[in-house]
Amino acid sequence: MNFDLNQLLLRVARRAENATDIVLHQTFVPIPSLVSQLDTSEHQVLFGRRGTGKTHLLRHLQHEQESRGSLAVYLDLRRIGSPDDISCADRGDFAEKATDLLVDVLETIHESIYEQVLSDRWAHQLTELSAGLDSLATAATQVRIVGDTEIELQRESSAQVGTSSGGQLSLGRSASVSMSSHRRRERGRKTAERRVDRGRTRHQLLLGPLSNAIRRIGEAIAPHQLWLLIDEWSALPRDLQPLMADLLRRTFFVAGGVVVKISAIHGRSLFNNAKTDAPFVGLELGADTSATLDLDDFLLFRNDVGSTVDFYSAMLFQHLSATARTTSGPVTLPGGIHTAPALTRSLFATPSSFHNLILGAEGVPRDALQIAGLAAGTAHDAPITTTSVALATRNFFLRDKEDSIPQGAPRRVFTNLVDQCARQRSRLIPLRRHGESDEDVIQRLYDARLIHRVRQGVSIDAQQPFETYDVYVIDYGCFLGLLHSGRIHSVQDALDPGARFADLDEIEIRSRTFIAKPRGWYRQTVR
Repeated sequence: MNFDLNQLLLRVARRAENATDIVLHQTFVPIPSLVSQLDTSEHQVLFGRRGTGKTHLLRHLQHEQESRGSLAVYLDLRRIGSPDDISCADRGDFAEKATDLLVDVLETIHESIYEQVLSDRWAHQLTELSAGLDSLATAATQVRIVGDTEIELQRESSAQVGTSSGGQLSLGRSASVSMSSHRRRERGRKTAERRVDRGRTRHQLLLGPLSNAIRRIGEAIAPHQLWLLIDEWSALPRDLQPLMADLLRRTFFVAGGVVVKISAIHGRSLFNNAKTDAPFVGLELGADTSATLDLDDFLLFRNDVGSTVDFYSAMLFQHLSATARTTSGPVTLPGGIHTAPALTRSLFATPSSFHNLILGAEGVPRDALQIAGLAAGTAHDAPITTTSVALATRNFFLRDKEDSIPQGAPRRVFTNLVDQCARQRSRLIPLRRHGESDEDVIQRLYDARLIHRVRQGVSIDAQQPFETYDVYVIDYGCFLGLLHSGRIHSVQDALDPGARFADLDEIEIRSRTFIAKPRGWYRQTVR
């Protein structure tokens, strides 16, 4: 059975967690500079917005490490805990909920390691691993009673004395006489103990035994390593995140032969309580870990158009090929398509159509797949045109992004930013790195993929050379809406529709031109 390319594109799996291990391996497109840094035996945190491929990358890393003999454990924190653990509104129960959540994490790690230990690969080390796993289970499941304990003792004693005697006389050829006497004494004692605990059972974590258990597991698999790959860090309640980080730092981070990689969303992650007056809890990025990585920076190809086209072309080819192999029935790509460039030439009507898809993705691979699927649905069985990509990009913004803007300050700020871009005929938004770019409302818009960072820490104001800016752009789908509504007829930032990308130097030059006057416009926008 042969499927049209557009039909196959509609069947592509968009989310890594919904795909099988085989599909994940087949669809992975490496960024060499990123993979080489993640492949080191260093504890690291990988930041990235939703859809940038953090889950896919960790799952690929798990597959690679297992193929090299390591014991790799993938942990999705969205599947940990209960609703009561996640909700920490009652500060009186905070310690208990935090401990229960930590115990759930450790039990999940124990179960994952146990499942791998049962494989034949670790049979020769089963004794040592079993001892380490038993220690880990014991350390993670200790409990204590908080409250009053009542013990009730019941004792019962009894004694009995009895005496009996008898005689017998026999007459005959020989006479005989016999006498007998018996004395019986019985004593009995019964003690019953009843324990009544009137408090609550709570888990407790002792870091010493826990750290020793992890060390024993690391020693048992030497010279191989234990790789702990923690995904969706930001799914943890924000006030519990420093405690989880502190647990990792005191146990897994200090154990030899253990490597920890964590994926997180920047604006939703808190690894320590350094900004409070309380004693330090958590881990220090860059001190307890090696250099922090940011997927958004690696996926920003504006200074290398060739890498941009190659990456997205390979991504589409890998996903369509994997979909063709896994769809029921003998599905193949149309004849003659054996390479990524050949696929894009057949799938898109013009190079500009594909380039506009890349612009619409704004550095988020999952969004590229979503927009490509919508464009394929619009094009039906014909090649995807620039118009189809524009409609898909705009509809994706309206349906999946704009409706997700929270009411209040985020929606007001975003609306004002769009108005500012319309006035200056550019979608570039230079924001001061400290006091503007780092504010929560901007980070929330960035995390929601409504604005996109294209440059960090640049000095673009001749009057303030030591003041640095982060440069953002309004989402391409929103920008197309401005063009469609007639609010913008032309642009001057070299990020307009078409097969043209602005390199980083040009973005910096244009940003100097479009710093809004008077100074302080952003503050007026926030208010």
